[in-house]
Amino acid sequence: MKKIFTNTVLRRLLLINLFFGAAESLMIQRATFLAENGLTPSQVGLIFSITNIIGTFSPLIGGALADRILSRYKMYLISIVGFGLLLFFMPLSAKVRFGGMILSMIFMPMLQLFHPIGSTMIATCSINAVYTVGSVDYSYLRLWMSFGFTVANLCSSPLIDAFGINAPFYLSISFFLIMFLLRATIRRSEIAPEGEKRAAAAPGGGFKTLFRNYYILSFTILAIIYAAAGNCYSYVNYFLKEHEIDASRIGIVAGIKVIGEIIVMLLLPRLKQFLSLSGLQVLAGIFLCAELIGMLFVRSLTPLLPIVMLGGIGNGISLSSAGLYVRAMAPRGLEATAQALWAMGSNLGGIILSYLCGRIIDTKGVLANYRFGLLLEGIWVLLFVATLLIGRFVLKKPAACPLFFAGKETFAGQADD
Repeated sequence: MKKIFTNTVLRRLLLINLFFGAAESLMIQRATFLAENGLTPSQVGLIFSITNIIGTFSPLIGGALADRILSRYKMYLISIVGFGLLLFFMPLSAKVRFGGMILSMIFMPMLQLFHPIGSTMIATCSINAVYTVGSVDYSYLRLWMSFGFTVANLCSSPLIDAFGINAPFYLSISFFLIMFLLRATIRRSEIAPEGEKRAAAAPGGGFKTLFRNYYILSFTILAIIYAAAGNCYSYVNYFLKEHEIDASRIGIVAGIKVIGEIIVMLLLPRLKQFLSLSGLQVLAGIFLCAELIGMLFVRSLTPLLPIVMLGGIGNGISLSSAGLYVRAMAPRGLEATAQALWAMGSNLGGIILSYLCGRIIDTKGVLANYRFGLLLEGIWVLLFVATLLIGRFVLKKPAACPLFFAGKETFAGQADD
């Protein structure tokens, strides 16, 4: 951790992660914002589905462009300007009504044109920077995005109580101004390691190579159902309403959840001494299942907080290791494209699950939604383990990281090139 504060590039990347996390915290307010403006759960689910349709393709296109033109900086710049302006104008768009709809129903999905690209560019440049500097674990840098998310969410409840649901959206512009001022750091961190330029310039942009990579492809497909836990959490405001908990407390719930992320990110270097990157994905899935089980039994705010912290631990493990797992399996020069392909799987799952979750809440109730999410998350754990075993022992596909437990791990496409 000390090296992050003494190295200029890492210190500025820390700030970018911190303020992007603070801006990203507003995403948790989307369902509450739409509900307070008169939309039903089914309508919210439909909007989230459209949002994920856009998000399925935007990170893939952004990642491919970043790799092809080797300018993650340009994609970062486009994403934070677009993301910031949309969030800032979101409250104003809610005042424009036509029929039973509001303009925010169009603005909200457009967030996914920019948000996932920005997240992918920051993750790619941060991972590249820690490997360039050496002796720094990526989790120590990534945890600052979670810290920003936590602080912003904990502050959102009193802010909303005092000034209304629109206040955090107006505040967001300050976060994006800081990230814009720090843009030169992304330029310095985007330089590809030796040999990546040749791979990125290869005919076909590398898509064929990625689709032939068993581990990247299977991880992307499984991301479709891994999204179940995230989609359930998107509707936590309805869980609070069901149990007569003030909806403005959602910021506290989200903040406590991310405290779990931060704690496990601090411990992750030690966990890596025992578990491989593959094993960490399994552990993340188990914690997410534990959260969904707990949600079926809690009925008030106080016991809810440690339950969502379990999900935060699962998220923290995934956020700090899934990107590294993808990097380990990706061919040289296609890291950003591989990250975007994996994100596409998550968003594809969101397209299906967001609408289903809204319909389930409308017809069966909020707890049925969590039972459905638990089923899918449990299936993900079993299928992920199965793909690893099949790849190693049936297909005889070499992997860049050990099966489940710690060992020597290599990076940049040594598997399935």
